[in-house]
Amino acid sequence: MIVPQVTRVAILWDASQPYSVRRFSAAQDASRALGVTLQSLAYRDPHELERVLAAAAQDRPEALLAWGG
Repeated sequence: MIVPQVTRVAILWDASQPYSVRRFSAAQDASRALGVTLQSLAYRDPHELERVLAAAAQDRPEALLAWGG
């Protein structure tokens, strides 16, 4: 993803998947190098989606990424 001037990105990801955990960790490392703030929207169960999306709406990120398991 390349979007000029984006400084706040929310990532919706399944924390129950080991690959997703590693992927989010790599995204954190990259975000620091790029000067981008990440908002973790981690969930372990689909029933948590309403809660994490409400948190995203409150923080108002400039972009949202959603990763599958």
